Amino acid sequence: MCDAFVQEWGIPGVENLSNKYSGIFSYDKLSPGIYMIVPHTSPEQGDSGNVLTSKPFIFNNLKYDENGNVVGAYSELNLTVYLDVIFADPDYEITKTVISSPANGEAYQVGEKIKYKITVTNKGNCNYDVITINDIVSSGEGENTKTEKTIYLDLRKGESEDVEYEYEVKPDDGGYPIKNTITGVTTRPPTTREHTLPEVEITNVEKEKEPIKGKIKVKKTLTDLDGNELMATNSTFYVALFSDEDLTDRVSEVLPMVFNNASSAEVEFTNLDLSTYYVSEVEDEYWGYPIDYGENEEGGMFTAIFPYENSVEITEENPEGLVEFENVFPEWSGGTGGESIEGGIKVRKTLKTLTGDDLTAVDSTFYVALFSDEGRTNRVSDVLPMVFVGSSSAEVEFKDLGAGTYYVSEVDENGTPIDNGITKDGGVFGVIFPGGNKVEISERNTGGFVQFENVFSEQPREY
Repeated sequence: MCDAFVQEWGIPGVENLSNKYSGIFSYDKLSPGIYMIVPHTSPEQGDSGNVLTSKPFIFNNLKYDENGNVVGAYSELNLTVYLDVIFADPDYEITKTVISSPANGEAYQVGEKIKYKITVTNKGNCNYDVITINDIVSSGEGENTKTEKTIYLDLRKGESEDVEYEYEVKPDDGGYPIKNTITGVTTRPPTTREHTLPEVEITNVEKEKEPIKGKIKVKKTLTDLDGNELMATNSTFYVALFSDEDLTDRVSEVLPMVFNNASSAEVEFTNLDLSTYYVSEVEDEYWGYPIDYGENEEGGMFTAIFPYENSVEITEENPEGLVEFENVFPEWSGGTGGESIEGGIKVRKTLKTLTGDDLTAVDSTFYVALFSDEGRTNRVSDVLPMVFVGSSSAEVEFKDLGAGTYYVSEVDENGTPIDNGITKDGGVFGVIFPGGNKVEISERNTGGFVQFENVFSEQPREY
Protein backbone atom coordinates (compact mmCIF):
# COMPACT_ATOMS: atom_id res chain seq x y z
CA MET A 1 0.00 0.00 0.00
CA CYS A 2 1.36 3.44 -0.85
CA ASP A 3 0.79 5.87 2.05
CA ALA A 4 -0.83 9.25 1.67
CA PHE A 5 -1.06 11.29 4.86
CA VAL A 6 -0.65 11.19 8.59
CA GLN A 7 -3.66 10.38 10.77
CA GLU A 8 -3.60 10.32 14.54
CA TRP A 9 -5.02 7.19 16.16
CA GLY A 10 -6.48 7.26 19.69
CA ILE A 11 -6.02 11.03 20.05
CA PRO A 12 -9.43 12.67 20.66
CA GLY A 13 -10.10 16.34 20.05
CA VAL A 14 -6.94 17.17 18.13
CA GLU A 15 -6.40 18.71 14.76
CA ASN A 16 -6.92 16.49 11.72
CA LEU A 17 -3.75 16.39 9.71
CA SER A 18 -5.24 15.31 6.38
CA ASN A 19 -4.63 18.71 4.81
CA LYS A 20 -1.14 19.10 6.18
CA TYR A 21 2.07 18.60 4.30
CA SER A 22 5.57 18.79 5.79
CA GLY A 23 5.87 20.60 9.05
CA ILE A 24 6.00 20.46 12.88
CA PHE A 25 2.87 19.33 14.71
CA SER A 26 2.43 19.68 18.52
CA TYR A 27 0.01 17.90 20.86
CA ASP A 28 -0.57 18.70 24.56
CA LYS A 29 -2.68 17.57 27.47
CA LEU A 30 -2.81 14.01 26.21
CA SER A 31 -4.66 11.43 28.30
CA PRO A 32 -2.79 8.31 29.42
CA GLY A 33 -2.04 5.89 26.64
CA ILE A 34 0.32 4.81 23.90
CA TYR A 35 -0.06 6.64 20.61
CA MET A 36 1.02 6.00 17.05
CA ILE A 37 1.02 8.39 14.13
CA VAL A 38 0.69 6.16 11.05
CA PRO A 39 0.76 6.57 7.26
CA HIS A 40 -2.52 6.24 5.43
CA THR A 41 -4.06 6.73 1.96
CA SER A 42 -5.65 10.02 0.95
CA PRO A 43 -7.47 10.78 -2.32
CA GLU A 44 -6.90 14.50 -1.74
CA GLN A 45 -3.16 14.88 -2.14
CA GLY A 46 -2.33 16.14 -5.60
CA ASP A 47 -3.33 14.73 -8.97
CA SER A 48 -1.99 11.28 -8.22
CA GLY A 49 -3.81 11.05 -4.91
CA ASN A 50 -0.80 9.31 -3.41
CA VAL A 51 1.64 10.58 -0.82
CA LEU A 52 3.95 8.83 1.58
CA THR A 53 5.09 9.62 5.13
CA SER A 54 8.62 9.01 6.17
CA LYS A 55 7.72 6.47 8.88
CA PRO A 56 5.22 5.79 11.70
CA PHE A 57 5.90 7.49 15.05
CA ILE A 58 5.07 5.83 18.41
CA PHE A 59 5.12 7.67 21.77
CA ASN A 60 4.21 6.79 25.34
CA ASN A 61 2.29 9.14 27.69
CA LEU A 62 2.22 6.85 30.71
CA LYS A 63 3.84 7.28 34.16
CA TYR A 64 5.32 4.17 35.75
CA ASP A 65 6.44 3.46 39.33
CA GLU A 66 9.67 1.74 40.20
CA ASN A 67 8.00 -1.65 39.79
CA GLY A 68 6.85 -0.88 36.25
CA ASN A 69 3.23 -0.29 37.13
CA VAL A 70 1.26 2.48 35.41
CA VAL A 71 0.46 5.17 37.96
CA GLY A 72 -0.77 8.00 35.80
CA ALA A 73 -0.03 10.18 32.83
CA TYR A 74 2.06 13.17 32.00
CA SER A 75 -0.97 15.36 31.60
CA GLU A 76 1.12 18.42 30.93
CA LEU A 77 3.25 16.61 28.38
CA ASN A 78 3.86 18.51 25.21
CA LEU A 79 4.72 16.36 22.20
CA THR A 80 6.33 17.69 19.09
CA VAL A 81 6.34 15.58 15.92
CA TYR A 82 8.61 16.47 13.05
CA LEU A 83 6.92 15.01 9.99
CA ASP A 84 8.00 15.03 6.37
CA VAL A 85 5.33 14.17 3.83
CA ILE A 86 6.77 12.67 0.66
CA PHE A 87 4.76 12.25 -2.54
CA ALA A 88 4.65 8.64 -3.70
CA ASP A 89 6.37 7.60 -6.94
CA PRO A 90 5.05 4.08 -7.58
CA ASP A 91 6.75 2.12 -10.32
CA TYR A 92 7.33 -1.50 -11.21
CA GLU A 93 8.95 -3.39 -14.04
CA ILE A 94 7.90 -6.60 -15.80
CA THR A 95 10.22 -8.72 -17.88
CA LYS A 96 9.54 -12.06 -19.50
CA THR A 97 12.04 -14.38 -21.12
CA VAL A 98 12.13 -17.85 -22.63
CA ILE A 99 14.50 -19.97 -20.57
CA SER A 100 14.21 -23.21 -22.52
CA SER A 101 15.58 -24.36 -25.86
CA PRO A 102 14.12 -26.69 -28.52
CA ALA A 103 15.44 -30.22 -28.36
CA ASN A 104 16.88 -30.08 -31.87
CA GLY A 105 18.38 -26.65 -31.31
CA GLU A 106 16.31 -25.09 -34.08
CA ALA A 107 12.56 -25.34 -33.61
CA TYR A 108 10.10 -26.53 -31.00
CA GLN A 109 8.23 -29.70 -31.96
CA VAL A 110 4.71 -30.73 -31.02
CA GLY A 111 4.74 -32.07 -27.45
CA GLU A 112 7.81 -30.08 -26.37
CA LYS A 113 7.47 -27.58 -23.54
CA ILE A 114 8.44 -23.92 -23.78
CA LYS A 115 9.53 -22.64 -20.37
CA TYR A 116 8.90 -18.98 -19.50
CA LYS A 117 10.24 -16.79 -16.69
CA ILE A 118 8.42 -13.66 -15.52
CA THR A 119 10.26 -11.19 -13.27
CA VAL A 120 8.39 -8.36 -11.51
CA THR A 121 10.43 -5.71 -9.67
CA ASN A 122 9.09 -2.94 -7.41
CA LYS A 123 11.18 0.06 -8.50
CA GLY A 124 9.12 2.74 -6.76
CA ASN A 125 9.25 4.25 -3.27
CA CYS A 126 6.12 2.60 -1.91
CA ASN A 127 4.80 -0.88 -1.28
CA TYR A 128 2.29 -2.74 -3.48
CA ASP A 129 -0.36 -4.84 -1.80
CA VAL A 130 -1.43 -6.41 -5.11
CA ILE A 131 0.09 -6.42 -8.56
CA THR A 132 -2.08 -8.44 -10.94
CA ILE A 133 -0.13 -9.96 -13.83
CA ASN A 134 -2.23 -11.25 -16.73
CA ASP A 135 -0.23 -13.36 -19.19
CA ILE A 136 -1.79 -14.57 -22.47
CA VAL A 137 -0.17 -17.06 -24.84
CA SER A 138 -1.70 -17.23 -28.33
CA SER A 139 -0.85 -18.92 -31.59
CA GLY A 140 -2.26 -20.61 -34.67
CA GLU A 141 -4.46 -19.31 -37.42
CA GLY A 142 -6.47 -16.44 -36.00
CA GLU A 143 -4.10 -16.19 -33.02
CA ASN A 144 -6.36 -18.14 -30.68
CA THR A 145 -5.66 -17.87 -26.97
CA LYS A 146 -4.02 -21.11 -25.85
CA THR A 147 -3.45 -20.38 -22.19
CA GLU A 148 -4.10 -17.45 -19.86
CA LYS A 149 -2.32 -17.18 -16.52
CA THR A 150 -3.14 -14.67 -13.78
CA ILE A 151 -0.55 -14.03 -11.07
CA TYR A 152 -1.04 -11.96 -7.91
CA LEU A 153 2.08 -10.50 -6.27
CA ASP A 154 2.70 -8.53 -3.02
CA LEU A 155 5.93 -6.56 -3.33
CA ARG A 156 7.61 -4.25 -0.82
CA LYS A 157 9.87 -1.41 -1.94
CA GLY A 158 12.85 -2.78 -3.82
CA GLU A 159 11.58 -6.37 -3.82
CA SER A 160 11.60 -8.60 -6.91
CA GLU A 161 9.86 -11.91 -7.59
CA ASP A 162 10.26 -14.55 -10.30
CA VAL A 163 7.49 -16.79 -11.63
CA GLU A 164 8.19 -19.68 -14.00
CA TYR A 165 5.76 -21.84 -15.98
CA GLU A 166 5.61 -24.07 -19.06
CA TYR A 167 3.51 -24.23 -22.21
CA GLU A 168 3.28 -27.47 -24.20
CA VAL A 169 3.28 -27.01 -27.98
CA LYS A 170 0.04 -28.29 -29.52
CA PRO A 171 -0.44 -29.80 -33.02
CA ASP A 172 -2.36 -26.76 -34.26
CA ASP A 173 0.50 -24.45 -33.19
CA GLY A 174 2.62 -25.81 -36.01
CA GLY A 175 3.61 -23.38 -38.72
CA TYR A 176 2.69 -20.31 -36.65
CA PRO A 177 4.68 -18.24 -34.13
CA ILE A 178 3.63 -18.43 -30.51
CA LYS A 179 2.79 -14.93 -29.35
CA ASN A 180 2.75 -13.61 -25.83
CA THR A 181 1.27 -10.49 -24.27
CA ILE A 182 1.72 -9.71 -20.58
CA THR A 183 -0.06 -6.94 -18.66
CA GLY A 184 0.38 -5.71 -15.10
CA VAL A 185 -2.43 -3.90 -13.26
CA THR A 186 -2.37 -2.31 -9.80
CA THR A 187 -5.21 -0.85 -7.76
CA ARG A 188 -3.21 0.42 -4.75
CA PRO A 189 -2.25 3.26 -5.38
CA PRO A 190 -5.80 3.97 -6.54
CA THR A 191 -4.73 5.11 -9.99
CA THR A 192 -4.41 1.95 -12.07
CA ARG A 193 -1.30 1.67 -14.17
CA GLU A 194 -0.88 -0.86 -16.92
CA HIS A 195 2.33 -2.13 -18.40
CA THR A 196 1.88 -4.02 -21.64
CA LEU A 197 4.98 -5.65 -23.04
CA PRO A 198 5.53 -6.22 -26.75
CA GLU A 199 4.59 -9.63 -28.04
CA VAL A 200 7.15 -12.33 -27.47
CA GLU A 201 7.25 -14.55 -30.53
CA ILE A 202 8.59 -18.07 -30.56
CA THR A 203 9.25 -18.64 -34.24
CA ASN A 204 9.82 -21.75 -36.30
CA VAL A 205 7.40 -23.92 -34.41
CA GLU A 206 7.14 -26.87 -36.75
CA LYS A 207 3.72 -28.36 -37.37
CA GLU A 208 3.44 -32.06 -36.83
CA LYS A 209 2.49 -33.44 -40.21
CA GLU A 210 -0.56 -35.59 -40.54
CA PRO A 211 0.59 -38.97 -41.83
CA ILE A 212 -0.31 -39.21 -45.50
CA LYS A 213 -2.53 -42.17 -46.31
CA GLY A 214 -3.06 -43.41 -49.81
CA LYS A 215 -5.74 -45.28 -51.69
CA ILE A 216 -5.84 -47.59 -54.69
CA LYS A 217 -8.89 -48.10 -56.87
CA VAL A 218 -9.14 -51.47 -58.64
CA LYS A 219 -11.44 -51.98 -61.62
CA LYS A 220 -12.11 -55.37 -63.24
CA THR A 221 -13.92 -56.12 -66.50
CA LEU A 222 -15.22 -59.48 -67.74
CA THR A 223 -14.46 -60.15 -71.44
CA ASP A 224 -14.32 -62.94 -73.97
CA LEU A 225 -11.27 -63.77 -76.11
CA ASP A 226 -12.26 -61.09 -78.63
CA GLY A 227 -12.42 -58.38 -76.01
CA ASN A 228 -16.23 -58.22 -75.90
CA GLU A 229 -17.62 -57.42 -72.50
CA LEU A 230 -19.60 -60.14 -70.71
CA MET A 231 -22.41 -59.40 -68.27
CA ALA A 232 -22.59 -61.47 -65.11
CA THR A 233 -25.98 -61.64 -63.46
CA ASN A 234 -24.76 -62.54 -59.98
CA SER A 235 -21.06 -63.29 -59.46
CA THR A 236 -18.47 -62.41 -56.82
CA PHE A 237 -14.69 -62.36 -57.25
CA TYR A 238 -11.97 -61.30 -54.81
CA VAL A 239 -8.91 -59.05 -54.88
CA ALA A 240 -6.13 -58.07 -52.45
CA LEU A 241 -2.87 -56.10 -52.15
CA PHE A 242 0.62 -57.55 -51.66
CA SER A 243 3.91 -55.91 -50.71
CA ASP A 244 6.10 -57.93 -53.09
CA GLU A 245 6.10 -58.74 -56.78
CA ASP A 246 6.03 -62.48 -56.05
CA LEU A 247 2.74 -62.01 -54.13
CA THR A 248 3.91 -63.79 -50.98
CA ASP A 249 3.12 -61.06 -48.42
CA ARG A 250 -0.51 -59.95 -48.38
CA VAL A 251 -0.84 -56.54 -46.70
CA SER A 252 -4.53 -55.78 -47.09
CA GLU A 253 -7.86 -57.29 -46.35
CA VAL A 254 -9.59 -59.23 -49.14
CA LEU A 255 -12.25 -57.16 -50.91
CA PRO A 256 -15.12 -58.74 -52.84
CA MET A 257 -15.86 -57.56 -56.38
CA VAL A 258 -19.59 -58.06 -56.90
CA PHE A 259 -21.12 -58.27 -60.38
CA ASN A 260 -24.91 -57.92 -60.49
CA ASN A 261 -26.10 -57.50 -64.06
CA ALA A 262 -22.76 -55.87 -64.79
CA SER A 263 -19.65 -56.46 -66.87
CA SER A 264 -17.33 -54.48 -64.60
CA ALA A 265 -16.93 -53.72 -60.91
CA GLU A 266 -14.75 -51.49 -58.76
CA VAL A 267 -13.36 -51.60 -55.23
CA GLU A 268 -11.06 -49.22 -53.35
CA PHE A 269 -8.32 -49.91 -50.81
CA THR A 270 -7.94 -46.97 -48.43
CA ASN A 271 -5.80 -45.82 -45.50
CA LEU A 272 -2.62 -47.12 -47.12
CA ASP A 273 0.88 -46.28 -45.91
CA LEU A 274 3.46 -44.84 -48.28
CA SER A 275 4.82 -47.90 -50.08
CA THR A 276 4.63 -49.98 -53.26
CA TYR A 277 1.67 -52.35 -53.62
CA TYR A 278 0.91 -55.19 -56.01
CA VAL A 279 -2.70 -55.99 -56.95
CA SER A 280 -3.74 -59.59 -57.43
CA GLU A 281 -6.90 -61.59 -57.87
CA VAL A 282 -7.20 -64.04 -54.99
CA GLU A 283 -8.93 -67.37 -54.52
CA ASP A 284 -11.40 -66.51 -51.78
CA GLU A 285 -12.14 -64.05 -49.03
CA TYR A 286 -10.78 -66.25 -46.22
CA TRP A 287 -7.29 -67.34 -47.28
CA GLY A 288 -6.56 -64.73 -49.91
CA TYR A 289 -4.20 -66.88 -51.98
CA PRO A 290 -3.16 -65.12 -55.22
CA ILE A 291 -4.35 -66.72 -58.47
CA ASP A 292 -3.69 -66.15 -62.19
CA TYR A 293 -6.71 -68.12 -63.31
CA GLY A 294 -9.82 -69.67 -61.84
CA GLU A 295 -13.30 -70.93 -62.41
CA ASN A 296 -16.52 -69.04 -61.93
CA GLU A 297 -19.72 -71.04 -61.51
CA GLU A 298 -21.59 -68.59 -63.70
CA GLY A 299 -19.09 -68.08 -66.53
CA GLY A 300 -16.65 -70.99 -66.47
CA MET A 301 -12.85 -70.86 -66.65
CA PHE A 302 -11.10 -67.48 -66.78
CA THR A 303 -7.61 -65.98 -66.78
CA ALA A 304 -6.68 -62.82 -64.90
CA ILE A 305 -4.94 -60.43 -67.29
CA PHE A 306 -3.29 -57.14 -66.29
CA PRO A 307 -2.85 -55.20 -69.56
CA TYR A 308 -0.80 -52.60 -67.72
CA GLU A 309 1.12 -52.72 -64.45
CA ASN A 310 -0.36 -54.41 -61.40
CA SER A 311 1.82 -52.31 -59.07
CA VAL A 312 1.21 -48.87 -57.60
CA GLU A 313 3.67 -46.75 -55.63
CA ILE A 314 1.96 -44.56 -53.04
CA THR A 315 4.00 -41.41 -52.31
CA GLU A 316 3.37 -38.00 -50.76
CA GLU A 317 3.23 -36.53 -54.26
CA ASN A 318 1.02 -39.33 -55.64
CA PRO A 319 -1.11 -40.77 -52.85
CA GLU A 320 -3.71 -42.33 -55.17
CA GLY A 321 -3.50 -45.05 -57.78
CA LEU A 322 -5.62 -47.02 -60.24
CA VAL A 323 -5.18 -50.60 -61.45
CA GLU A 324 -7.40 -52.07 -64.17
CA PHE A 325 -7.45 -55.71 -65.16
CA GLU A 326 -9.62 -58.27 -66.94
CA ASN A 327 -10.98 -61.74 -66.47
CA VAL A 328 -10.87 -63.31 -69.91
CA PHE A 329 -13.31 -66.21 -70.43
CA PRO A 330 -12.46 -68.51 -73.40
CA GLU A 331 -15.96 -70.00 -73.20
CA TRP A 332 -18.66 -68.01 -71.45
CA SER A 333 -21.10 -70.48 -69.95
CA GLY A 334 -23.47 -68.20 -68.09
CA GLY A 335 -24.76 -64.67 -67.67
CA THR A 336 -26.15 -62.81 -70.60
CA GLY A 337 -23.16 -62.08 -72.76
CA GLY A 338 -23.85 -58.40 -72.39
CA GLU A 339 -27.54 -58.55 -73.35
CA SER A 340 -30.52 -58.02 -71.04
CA ILE A 341 -33.36 -60.52 -70.90
CA GLU A 342 -35.68 -57.50 -70.78
CA GLY A 343 -37.25 -58.12 -67.41
CA GLY A 344 -39.34 -55.49 -65.65
CA ILE A 345 -40.50 -54.49 -62.17
CA LYS A 346 -43.53 -52.30 -61.52
CA VAL A 347 -43.54 -50.28 -58.30
CA ARG A 348 -46.64 -48.70 -56.81
CA LYS A 349 -46.70 -46.35 -53.82
CA THR A 350 -49.69 -45.13 -51.78
CA LEU A 351 -49.81 -42.27 -49.26
CA LYS A 352 -51.56 -43.19 -45.98
CA THR A 353 -52.45 -41.76 -42.57
CA LEU A 354 -51.71 -43.60 -39.32
CA THR A 355 -55.31 -44.81 -39.34
CA GLY A 356 -54.95 -46.29 -42.85
CA ASP A 357 -56.86 -43.61 -44.77
CA ASP A 358 -55.55 -42.50 -48.15
CA LEU A 359 -53.92 -39.06 -48.40
CA THR A 360 -54.19 -36.97 -51.57
CA ALA A 361 -51.07 -34.99 -52.45
CA VAL A 362 -51.59 -31.68 -54.27
CA ASP A 363 -48.15 -31.65 -55.89
CA SER A 364 -45.34 -33.83 -54.51
CA THR A 365 -42.47 -35.86 -55.98
CA PHE A 366 -40.76 -38.87 -54.39
CA TYR A 367 -38.04 -41.17 -55.75
CA VAL A 368 -37.40 -44.92 -55.99
CA ALA A 369 -34.54 -47.15 -57.19
CA LEU A 370 -33.37 -50.78 -57.39
CA PHE A 371 -30.47 -52.33 -55.48
CA SER A 372 -28.68 -55.66 -55.90
CA ASP A 373 -28.26 -56.32 -52.15
CA GLU A 374 -30.54 -56.39 -49.16
CA GLY A 375 -28.43 -53.77 -47.40
CA ARG A 376 -29.05 -51.39 -50.33
CA THR A 377 -25.42 -50.46 -50.83
CA ASN A 378 -25.18 -51.27 -54.57
CA ARG A 379 -27.68 -49.34 -56.67
CA VAL A 380 -28.23 -51.00 -60.09
CA SER A 381 -30.86 -48.74 -61.66
CA ASP A 382 -31.60 -45.15 -62.45
CA VAL A 383 -33.50 -43.09 -59.87
CA LEU A 384 -37.13 -42.83 -61.03
CA PRO A 385 -39.43 -40.03 -59.84
CA MET A 386 -42.88 -40.86 -58.47
CA VAL A 387 -45.05 -37.80 -59.09
CA PHE A 388 -48.25 -37.15 -57.12
CA VAL A 389 -50.55 -34.43 -58.51
CA GLY A 390 -53.98 -34.51 -56.88
CA SER A 391 -53.55 -38.23 -56.19
CA SER A 392 -52.88 -40.65 -53.35
CA SER A 393 -50.89 -43.23 -55.37
CA ALA A 394 -48.38 -43.38 -58.23
CA GLU A 395 -46.62 -46.06 -60.31
CA VAL A 396 -43.29 -46.42 -62.13
CA GLU A 397 -41.70 -49.33 -64.00
CA PHE A 398 -38.09 -50.43 -64.25
CA LYS A 399 -37.44 -52.01 -67.66
CA ASP A 400 -34.78 -53.99 -69.55
CA LEU A 401 -33.54 -55.77 -66.44
CA GLY A 402 -31.18 -58.72 -66.56
CA ALA A 403 -31.64 -61.88 -64.54
CA GLY A 404 -30.88 -61.39 -60.87
CA THR A 405 -32.23 -60.41 -57.48
CA TYR A 406 -33.44 -56.85 -56.98
CA TYR A 407 -34.46 -54.89 -53.91
CA VAL A 408 -36.80 -51.91 -54.22
CA SER A 409 -36.13 -48.90 -52.00
CA GLU A 410 -37.38 -45.37 -51.61
CA VAL A 411 -34.45 -42.98 -52.13
CA ASP A 412 -33.74 -39.28 -52.16
CA GLU A 413 -33.13 -37.52 -55.45
CA ASN A 414 -29.45 -38.49 -55.26
CA GLY A 415 -30.23 -42.20 -54.96
CA THR A 416 -29.52 -42.63 -51.25
CA PRO A 417 -31.89 -45.13 -49.58
CA ILE A 418 -34.28 -43.72 -46.95
CA ASP A 419 -36.66 -45.35 -44.48
CA ASN A 420 -38.38 -42.12 -43.47
CA GLY A 421 -38.46 -38.49 -44.50
CA ILE A 422 -40.04 -35.05 -44.46
CA THR A 423 -41.82 -33.56 -47.47
CA LYS A 424 -41.23 -29.97 -48.57
CA ASP A 425 -44.64 -29.01 -47.18
CA GLY A 426 -44.07 -30.43 -43.71
CA GLY A 427 -45.22 -34.03 -43.87
CA VAL A 428 -43.35 -36.61 -41.76
CA PHE A 429 -43.55 -40.16 -43.08
CA GLY A 430 -42.19 -43.67 -42.72
CA VAL A 431 -41.65 -46.18 -45.54
CA ILE A 432 -43.53 -49.48 -45.23
CA PHE A 433 -43.29 -52.54 -47.54
CA PRO A 434 -46.21 -54.76 -46.43
CA GLY A 435 -45.30 -57.57 -48.87
CA GLY A 436 -41.52 -57.16 -48.93
CA ASN A 437 -39.24 -55.36 -51.38
CA LYS A 438 -37.43 -58.31 -53.06
CA VAL A 439 -37.97 -59.46 -56.67
CA GLU A 440 -36.26 -62.32 -58.57
CA ILE A 441 -35.90 -61.81 -62.35
CA SER A 442 -35.06 -64.87 -64.48
CA GLU A 443 -35.84 -66.33 -67.89
CA ARG A 444 -38.90 -67.97 -66.36
CA ASN A 445 -39.94 -64.97 -64.28
CA THR A 446 -39.33 -61.80 -66.28
CA GLY A 447 -41.66 -59.50 -64.37
CA GLY A 448 -42.32 -58.43 -60.78
CA PHE A 449 -44.53 -56.09 -58.79
CA VAL A 450 -43.79 -54.31 -55.48
CA GLN A 451 -46.27 -52.20 -53.58
CA PHE A 452 -45.37 -50.02 -50.62
CA GLU A 453 -46.72 -47.13 -48.54
CA ASN A 454 -45.67 -43.82 -47.06
CA VAL A 455 -47.42 -43.60 -43.70
CA PHE A 456 -47.60 -40.01 -42.41
CA SER A 457 -47.42 -39.36 -38.67
CA GLU A 458 -47.78 -35.64 -39.35
CA GLN A 459 -50.03 -34.69 -42.23
CA PRO A 460 -48.57 -32.25 -44.80
CA ARG A 461 -50.14 -28.80 -44.99
CA GLU A 462 -51.29 -29.27 -48.60
CA TYR A 463 -52.66 -32.81 -48.27
